Amino acid sequence: MFGKRLQKQDLDKEIKKLRGEFMNRDKNGLDLDAFSKEYWAFNKKYAKSLDKALLKEQVEKLQGKYFAKELEKDGRNIVGDILLSKEILDFSLDEYVCFEFLGKDIKTRGEYFSSNEKGVMMRHLNPKEYRKELSNKYTCYKKYKDFFGREACNFTKNGIDKGMAFIDRHPVFVKKTKTSQMGKGVAKYDRDKDHIDEEVLREWTSKYPVYLEELIDAHPSIKKLNPDSVNTVRIVCYRDPNGELSIEDTFMKIGRSGSFIDNGGAGGILVHIDKETGCFDSMGKDENGFVYEKHPDHGYTFEGYQLENWEQALETAKSATKISDHLNYIGWDFTYDAKGKWIIVEGNSVTQFLGQQMCTGGIRKRMRENIKEAITR
Repeated sequence: MFGKRLQKQDLDKEIKKLRGEFMNRDKNGLDLDAFSKEYWAFNKKYAKSLDKALLKEQVEKLQGKYFAKELEKDGRNIVGDILLSKEILDFSLDEYVCFEFLGKDIKTRGEYFSSNEKGVMMRHLNPKEYRKELSNKYTCYKKYKDFFGREACNFTKNGIDKGMAFIDRHPVFVKKTKTSQMGKGVAKYDRDKDHIDEEVLREWTSKYPVYLEELIDAHPSIKKLNPDSVNTVRIVCYRDPNGELSIEDTFMKIGRSGSFIDNGGAGGILVHIDKETGCFDSMGKDENGFVYEKHPDHGYTFEGYQLENWEQALETAKSATKISDHLNYIGWDFTYDAKGKWIIVEGNSVTQFLGQQMCTGGIRKRMRENIKEAITR
């Protein structure tokens, strides 16, 4: 018993040391080639220490990922690498999968921007007390109403009449929770088919207010991508310390057949967009790490697909960002509607960095430069 405890203490001590070296690599000028050798040598020792129960649990969790075959052959070392990528390199399991870390050297992995680093950056760029401006769906709608291109309604158990009047105007509608993220809590309803009446609304509002939106009628060029989902473009806007606005990055989320949600976490496919042209410049990729040259349900090729009226999309994103006085890094989700207008689907004050990096590679160097600018505010 004592020997095992001592061994774990030794492993934890080595993990802490390696983590400190990697986390401070910029400041200390870490030799990543030498560090990589040290990391992989430790991984062999660490993998041997994994007990069978933990190993089985992790392998079951990883079924269906792009490296399933490799996992069968070398599960212990792969699981060890995944766990150490989190403990030492600061990348989550989702990031390990989405960034295709299996087989990538440590230097290449270090080019990616982790969610934890993003959190540090966001604390400087978007103060926490102002983030609800976008995270609260109705607050966002009220402030950016001119960019929504559709009606929304928020009501409580005392406003059932208001809710019923909205549903009468829009028999097919979308219901969201107040702080829906990654498509969770978002659903489409048909008043008649789903038998939505006053009793249902009372049930919906029994604990929380209800937020409803008019269903978006997307442009044919957007519906073509997947007719069952809205399909949204993420346009990331950055305001520098001098107040200058720029488009930091752009990518698109495309749903699968039969799914109303386009988010990667809900099975959607992500593809990068050339921000200068509005043209897809990567293959599609999902959050299980699978890469698609063509949409698996509809057959069109991703690379080269041109989005319409792209300049309008960029200008609309910049115009919306100007309205916010305190949020300096916003990930807007837009879609192109049937009237030929780019409209806001939602805004993200803590926008994720999975989409752009899983499609095109690490952006850490560029983002670190932005952090340096941000912390001088």
